[in-house]
Amino acid sequence: MSMNLVTTLYLIASICFIQALKGLSHPTTSRRGNLFGMLGMALAVLTTVGLIYKLGASLRRPASAT
Repeated sequence: MSMNLVTTLYLIASICFIQALKGLSHPTTSRRGNLFGMLGMALAVLTTVGLIYKLGASLRRPASAT
């Protein structure tokens, strides 16, 4: 997982959160606002878990002998 991908996924998650706030401002669009909020949070959590997994794997690699 490259840092460009991580940044892009976090950007998409933040856009989902903004759309959630916009949708929650009116009772008729609150269901869509909740959906955007859930999608944004799921994307942010999955991105964070993937990043932690990648960083953990890079720390467990033994140093090469030179």
